[in-house]
Amino acid sequence: MLALLVLSVLAAAIVFTGRTETFAAYSFKLDAQADYVAKAGIQNAVNWLRSNHYAAVPQAQMLTTLYYNVTAEPKYGLYSPNNTPIQCVAPSPSCPSPSSTVQLIGYGNSATNYPNINNTQSTPIAVSTAFAQDLNNNGNGVRVTGDSDHAGLFWVNLYLLNYQTVTCTSCLHSPAPLETWLVTVKGVWTGGSTQTGAVATVEEQAVIQPVYYQSFGNALYGYCSVSMAGSAGTCTDAYNSALGAYGGGNVSVASGACDQNVINVIASDSNVARTAMSVSAITQLFLVT
Repeated sequence: MLALLVLSVLAAAIVFTGRTETFAAYSFKLDAQADYVAKAGIQNAVNWLRSNHYAAVPQAQMLTTLYYNVTAEPKYGLYSPNNTPIQCVAPSPSCPSPSSTVQLIGYGNSATNYPNINNTQSTPIAVSTAFAQDLNNNGNGVRVTGDSDHAGLFWVNLYLLNYQTVTCTSCLHSPAPLETWLVTVKGVWTGGSTQTGAVATVEEQAVIQPVYYQSFGNALYGYCSVSMAGSAGTCTDAYNSALGAYGGGNVSVASGACDQNVINVIASDSNVARTAMSVSAITQLFLVT
């Protein structure tokens, strides 16, 4: 009887452990499925911000209506932020909630607060309207479906962490907005493709932030003028791609030769800013060799 009792306890423990592990594995599966739905929402948000369904406030509109709490640099008029997250400060209706965070909200208790501007679709509509339609299905959630038995929904919130304007080659050296967004997504696994109830819920976050790549490995920037000097035989490059290769077609310039007559190379005791401006009126980027 004692042996039977011990075996019965062991059998019950094995059954209980097996059932516990089965439920744990099933819960992990549901959480993973909801997590992938949330990740799909993040990728959709990234694609949306890159599309013509979205539009940032351009420099020209900031000049007429100061939507954000930013300050213009005095010489070139480029904007830099005064706080983070960025605040929409223009009076209503330019900003729905003045002096509040710039945000596009698809779920939760907060409200959308984005400038009253249109996007660049073939038929332009308000950015906030396009966001509600594209990334939240007007509050109903965007469906992600594998098959009839595997599906989920996601909702997206976007918070503007940084806004500034810069000049760049791709924007033809005109001021263009550069933004950093915090993306928060709620992913809900529903199981069936027609079900709306939550079987598992996960929230994911990501920051979409611009990355700067330097044009040259070692560069000096002159705001007004830069004078450089060095030992005998030291050269300074004032590179301008419009002039072709160093040496005017001969790419090899002897180290230390410092030939003042070679295209794209100037003497070490020259006034770099004045010389460079005569070469290129677009940029003041100098590489020291």
